[in-house]
Amino acid sequence: MADEKKFSFEIIDESEMEFVQRGRKSNTPTELVNAIKALKAGKALSVPSLKCDPKSASYGKDKARNGAIIRSAAKLAKVAVTIRWSPEGVPQIALSAK
Repeated sequence: MADEKKFSFEIIDESEMEFVQRGRKSNTPTELVNAIKALKAGKALSVPSLKCDPKSASYGKDKARNGAIIRSAAKLAKVAVTIRWSPEGVPQIALSAK
């Protein structure tokens, strides 16, 4: 039989828990939240300040990071959005049905 690893644990008081904070902090721009709140149906919001370079090796990661910022702003604005990326890498935001 293969070596079995022992699983160990210890029950402690909740007040004795030690932990570190997650390394990420929310950095959702208030201006973006307000712009998404003001967005009307049939209109779209282009955000050149969150442009990603399509030729960059980190294009996918950059899109994911900026998309998360946009989704976070939409959540704070209490609306559902659709994100479409232009060929130049500029995110464009439209309201979507929930």
